Amino acid sequence: MYIPPLTLDIIAWCSAALVGGAVMVAREINPNTRMGYSKFAGLKHDSTKIPSLLGMLLIYTPSLVGSCVLLAHSVRHGLPHVRLLTGFTVIHFLKRVYEVLFVHRYSGQSVLLDAAFISSSYLSFAMTQWYFATRVPYSLVNSRQLCLGAALFVLGEGINFYHHKILASLRKNGNTAYKIPQGGLFRYVWCPHYLGEIISFMAMTLLSQHGVVLVYELMAAAYLGVRARQTQKWYFQQFNLTPAQKTKACLIPGIY
Repeated sequence: MYIPPLTLDIIAWCSAALVGGAVMVAREINPNTRMGYSKFAGLKHDSTKIPSLLGMLLIYTPSLVGSCVLLAHSVRHGLPHVRLLTGFTVIHFLKRVYEVLFVHRYSGQSVLLDAAFISSSYLSFAMTQWYFATRVPYSLVNSRQLCLGAALFVLGEGINFYHHKILASLRKNGNTAYKIPQGGLFRYVWCPHYLGEIISFMAMTLLSQHGVVLVYELMAAAYLGVRARQTQKWYFQQFNLTPAQKTKACLIPGIY
């Protein structure tokens, strides 16, 4: 992985990632400022809301379109690792849009402002990781890291998709009530779908080959880690859990 010289612009980029990540984590801890989608949308009673399906499309579609544009450019002008990164980025957002349209089952609404904020964040990050990947000297690209990144991407996306399918299966025949998910890694943690997404984030770091991208991916992982903790607390509040369920980790079996 390429670690760039510590210039002022690199310091600025990393500082922006750290500050932005800290703000997102702080917002997620506070119920009044927590991102209003999924089971937490109902916490913001006075906010403008839209149907969850439209909210999820708003979150992911711009990033899919933007990633396709970057891929088209990279195919013509990019280095091999840049083409690989943008190709996997397109796959990631294409999968998310597919899930929004054909997998997820919806019961509520999304806060419009939060959905727009997340959408712009995803699109900005897709562009940022592409930008830094193009700044890696070709002679320093590590092919082993690229292979590891590709393998981790498939693993992470597979974990994420499989557990999204389990969540969707809880809402059959028009039933929109929340239930405790069972099966797969749900036996051990409350949010295995977030774990899969974090693995995909780490894969993107290896594919980009740039150290600054690692800082951004770690901040995204920190946000999902806090989101998983809040989800665990939500289940504790909403359900009468068994002793075994009370000991489940929120994200990483036996650790966190």
